[in-house]
Parts: sequence; C-alpha cells; structure tokens
Amino acid sequence: MVWKRKVEEVEPEAEEEDEEEARYYGFIHQASGDKMFVTCDGVPEEFASRPPKITRKSEPPPGLKVGSWITFELLDEWPGENWGSLLVVNIQPAEPPEDWDPSSIQPAERKTGRAGAKPRATMAAAAEKFRAAHAARGSVGRAPAPRQKAAMSKAFPGADDASGLAKSGAVAAFRQAKEEGRSFESGWSAPAERRSAAPRNRTTKARRTEHLPPFQKAFLEAPDALSAEEVESMRTVRESTEVSVEMPDQLPDVFPPISTFEDLSGILPDYAFRGLSEMGIETPMPIQAQAIPMALAGLDVVGIAKTGSGKTLAYLLPALAHVEVQEPKVRGAGTPMVLILAPTRELAVQICDMAKAVMRFSKKGSNHPDLSAGVLYGGGQGSKGWQVADIKSGGQVVAATPGRLLDVMDSGDISLERVTYFVLDEADRMLECGFEEQVGRIGSKTVRRDRHTLFFSATWPSKVQDMAQVMCSSDLPPVRVMVGQRGDGEGPVSRADILQEVVVFDQASWSDRDAAKQELLYAHLREVLSDDAHKILVFVSRKNLADTLAKRLKEEGFSANVMHGGKSQDSRLSTLEGFRGGETKLLVTTDVMGRGLDIPGISHVVIFDMGDIEDYVHRIGRTARGPYGQGHALTFFEYDKKWPNLPRQLLEVLQESGQEVPPELAALSVGEGRARHSQGGWR
Repeated sequence: MVWKRKVEEVEPEAEEEDEEEARYYGFIHQASGDKMFVTCDGVPEEFASRPPKITRKSEPPPGLKVGSWITFELLDEWPGENWGSLLVVNIQPAEPPEDWDPSSIQPAERKTGRAGAKPRATMAAAAEKFRAAHAARGSVGRAPAPRQKAAMSKAFPGADDASGLAKSGAVAAFRQAKEEGRSFESGWSAPAERRSAAPRNRTTKARRTEHLPPFQKAFLEAPDALSAEEVESMRTVRESTEVSVEMPDQLPDVFPPISTFEDLSGILPDYAFRGLSEMGIETPMPIQAQAIPMALAGLDVVGIAKTGSGKTLAYLLPALAHVEVQEPKVRGAGTPMVLILAPTRELAVQICDMAKAVMRFSKKGSNHPDLSAGVLYGGGQGSKGWQVADIKSGGQVVAATPGRLLDVMDSGDISLERVTYFVLDEADRMLECGFEEQVGRIGSKTVRRDRHTLFFSATWPSKVQDMAQVMCSSDLPPVRVMVGQRGDGEGPVSRADILQEVVVFDQASWSDRDAAKQELLYAHLREVLSDDAHKILVFVSRKNLADTLAKRLKEEGFSANVMHGGKSQDSRLSTLEGFRGGETKLLVTTDVMGRGLDIPGISHVVIFDMGDIEDYVHRIGRTARGPYGQGHALTFFEYDKKWPNLPRQLLEVLQESGQEVPPELAALSVGEGRARHSQGGWR
C-alpha cells in the first residue's frame, strides 16, 4: 500500500540490494550511485532475490564498471539476520568467457513501490543469464560451500540437519559416564566459593516542566480503511512473521507492516536511508515493520519482542522524523528532544552508537546543523564531564541510565524541558534492576505529560503493564505490538532456533556437584573452542563467582575474560569491544550481558548458574545471532527448594520449542526426588 505523509502524499522510492562469502566468478550487471551489483551463480537460496553488491567497504580495485568480470568472495555483514544482500569482497579482475557479449547486459529494474511498476529482475533470472553467457566455459564457477558451513560441520558432526547445531559431545560423554557409575574427568580440581553481592539503591530529586509549546506528533496519515484483500494480506504477513497487534478500541486496525524502509521515503529523513544502507540494513525486521508506521502516526506504542529482534531501530527511526520538525536547540544548551532510558550502561552505549550510525550523514538534509546522539551513564573516570559536554554540543537524542540522568538533572547540567519523544527500552529489566522509582520520577514528574511515549521490552508482565499505564499519558491507550510471544504476553516464547541441552546435577554434596560441573564445563569448552568460528558466553549469577570461574579457566589454559557490574566502566567497555570484535572468544559474565546487548557471532551459551525462567530465556537469547542463524545453549541445573516451580517451568519452555527433556528434570517437575536433593545440601 502507499503510505501518506501527514497532509502530503509521497510515493516510496527505490529499494536497494546486498551481500555473502567464499570464491565466486561473475560480472557487474548494474551500477546505482556508489554501489554496483553482481551477477553470479551459487549464491545461497535465501539471498536469491538480492544480487551481491560492491560498495566502498568492498575496497574495489580501480576501473570496475558495468560489464567487468571479476572473481571475489562474499561476506554476510549481518550473519543470521538476513537483512539484505551480500557484500562482494577480495575482488580480483577476471577475463570474460570467449563468447561474452557486453551488449547482452540488461540492467535490473528497481522496485518503485508504485502500483503497476515492473518487478526487479530476480537473482534466479540473472543467474540463468549468467550461465547462458558463458556456457562454453564448461563450468559455471560454482563456489565451494561457505567457510561457515565447513566450520560448523567440523565442530558438530551431523550438523547439516534441520537443527543447524549438533548436541554437545561433552554432554553425551558426561551422561554415559554417569550411567556407567564412573567419574567424568577433564583435568580440573579445586572447588569454588560463592558469595552474594548486595544490591545498590539510589534516589534523587526530580524537577517538573510545564506550560511548554505544542509539537508535532504524527507524520504518517493512516488509511481511512483497508479493502478486504488488503486486510487478508495484512493478516497473512503478520502470521508469517509471528506479529500480533492490539489496537485501542477507539481505533481501527489499518496499519499493515511495511515491506521495505523505502515505503517510508519522504516521511523519514533522507540521511536515515543512507545510514541504513551503510550499515547493510535494507529489510525491516518484524518489530520494525509493524511498530514504525504506528509510531510515525503519532500513536503511543508498546513493542514486545525477544532480544536481538531489532527493537532499537523500531524507535530510533521515528525519533528522527520527530526531531527534524523541532526548532534547533540553542548551542551549548543541555536540552535533548529524544530521551531513551536503558537499564544498563552497556545498553545505553549500544543505543547511542546505533543512533550515531543512522545519523552519520545528517550534515546534509537535517534541520539541525549539529545533530548528534549522546549518552549518560554512571561510572568511568571523569565520564560525567565528557558526557554532558557531548550533549551540550548537540545531543538532540540521548540514551541514559536513570541514576546518572537524575544526577545531571539535579546538578542543572541537563534539562528535560524539550523532551517530547520518550522511550523506555528493556522496561521489564528496568523494574528488575530496581529503577521503578527513578523511572517514575523522570516519566511522571519531569518529562512533559503530552510527550510521545514508546515502551520496548522482551516481556509484558503485569508490573510492566502498570508502568505503561502510568507513563503513557495520551488520551488513547498505547498500541501493543508483539512478536513471537505467548498469547498472554507474560513471557517470551522458547527459542526453537536454539538447540537447548540441560544437565541435572544431583551429586550428594555441594563440592561433588561443583566438581562435576567444572569437569563438564571444561570438556564442553574445549570441544566448542576447537573451532575458531565460535564464541561462547558462560553465565553465572554472582560477581565473585564470575571472577573465580574466569581465574580457573585461565589456569586451565583457556583464554577467558570476565565481565560484571563490579568492573569499572572503562574495563567493561573494553571487554565488550574485545568480545564483539572476536579478540576474546570466551567470556564469563553475569546478567549484565543477559539482555539487550547485541553481539553478533555468539554461537554457544553455557548457563553455569541457573536463575529464574525469564533469566534463562534471555541468557540463551544471546546466541542464534551468529554465522549459522542458530545457536546452542547448555544449562547446568541444580534443584533449589526455594524455587520449587522452576523445574516445571524449565520443562515447559523446553517442550514448547521441541527440545529434549532429561528424565531427571521431568522427575523434579512432578516432585520426585526433591527430598533427596535437598538433603544432599542443594541450595
């Protein structure tokens, strides 16, 4: 359908193309702006409709043009996300086939989004033309299987099945040893001590702002009505992407998901499209496709989707349209227009980095000569000074943790009087971290009541619903957009794209259980890290246990790092960058890495120290973003009489996603054997 800007009708513009990896042979069939597109054979089926592209990131040799033949590799810049075409890299000029006729090139038609427009040439048709053009060569130059598949097969025999990743060989050996009544050993000896860390709480004053000028909230005109065919199409698309929508009773459901970002051309600022293209993002993810048009229509939105589902862009892109109609801020004033609250420092930094990437080309076409994003978080040597300075020099968009934000408000460095677009990201996690009072002060007493409000969270429990009811001050209730959730919204669905294995430890004493866990952990890590393509997170629940376990791993010969809230901010950011960039392959962490952070390439997760069921789902959700689009999670389970329902909850999560349930867990879920576990010192 054609979206309309408020008052003015705009036709969407062209769609772009994208990327992948190994050694291929083909020719450049089209040039568009600073991109060129390549026809070749052997591209994976999921990318068949998007020809590989050459951009500045390809570092192409000079002299390339339409008709040039090349050999090259293909790189998936966003592995597992399927956001766009593949990037052509490591380019070498090549000779064309003897019977090559350059005049046979027919540039692909680009999609315009207008009714009756010609469809873009598909990759299948381009590949057929390619094969016909050089049939005399005797080979179509099909590339070998991508290195990613080879790496997967090496580490996981039988990994070509539908699960994508095979079960852990270490777990199988551990269970066999247990059945045979013998010990399982991998070289470890010393036990660990466990201590708990006391939580911190902090309160500060907040100020009110009143009697401020009106602002524009809506940029997209909703259709008057949808035809029966359009309604059926919208329903089909939502079902295929596991999207459900709950509209306020006063409004009709007339907002179909967008199919490309270019559907919003003329509504979003032009520089945003260039920023998305530079990041290799061309296809909206389900939460983005459905939530963005609703936000642009001025509706308050609650977006519920699993971590890693693209929630950040779902609120950042509408924020740019919102900022562009505001009067430029006075230079040197700490008066942001968009405020995004996040529960952790790392998530606030990640949001700010994403905003900077989308606004990278805003010097041309923005209403603000100094458009930029800023971040506010506690900790770090002298961080408050440079954070405030960044916001005063631009800082129209600010991502902040509640404590630091209230601190700079109280000191008078930052004012929220111009905030008209207010986002709570990871709202459920905000409550878990004890920020309810701080968020209430900021949202209810400081930011103007008529602002545009958006909630994004992985779950929608009653406490988050109560917070949304307080925070959303519009005359209408918020629209709720859910992706891949249970019908009641009480928690995320289990991840069928993650192979989940659970091992129940029922040794007679704590020291025996701890020793057994260490042995299995080391064997599993050696198996996983034998492949350089893998990265693994090991989750524990306490900071001191993270330090102890990381130390043991290093003594055992592993190259491991550790991350938790007790580390300095500089240390945490450095550790995060090292893990993100692949310098570190093994990271022991607390739940500071459990939610929100998007680290591509994590193939495996180990839950060494089980928390509640929500923690479980979020922790395993760190994987299934890597080069396979799937992941593996190994959980060490110990029964705790303080959490009698946890075995049943974990069993249900496993069953929902078709995972194998170990018999020991099934027995615990119905109460069998619990007394023996408790008597054995389980805690």
